[in-house]
Amino acid sequence: MRIASMTGIARRFGWGVTDQALSSLTNFALGVAVARSVSATEFGAFAIAFATYLVALNVTRHLAVQPLAIRYAKVDATTLRRGTAAAMGAVLALSIFMGFALIGSGLVIEGALGASLVGVGLTLPGLLLQDGWRLVFFTAGRGASAFWNDVIWAVVLFPGLLWLEMTGNATLF
Repeated sequence: MRIASMTGIARRFGWGVTDQALSSLTNFALGVAVARSVSATEFGAFAIAFATYLVALNVTRHLAVQPLAIRYAKVDATTLRRGTAAAMGAVLALSIFMGFALIGSGLVIEGALGASLVGVGLTLPGLLLQDGWRLVFFTAGRGASAFWNDVIWAVVLFPGLLWLEMTGNATLF
């Protein structure tokens, strides 16, 4: 029994490390891709917009998803589904609110920073829901699903960036 318990812990730990490594690598690769295709001023605007995204990410994690992970870690499937629905609904509501704030700010600021803030604002609900599901999967003990969630994100992101570059449509926005 103890060996099976240790194996389960090792498996969960392994999926957690693997998923976080993939998530970090995709963020790093995104930064490199943007740096290679925009000016220094535009990259600075991207960095500010990315930092703003990270703040929004932490807001939704702390207000919605981490409370789910704490409160619902050891509950039955029905209770976890109800908690997940409430947490992801909160993520969606918060991300829409913050997205509109970023779009409004970007329209007021204009220029490279304004364009990057509008871009983040438009994509924020999808980005934050994707991250929220990562944490939901870990709460449910489904680390492999969290990893595949990030694999799908990478498979969508990088061919999309490549397509934009190849078609001459790669802009900071």
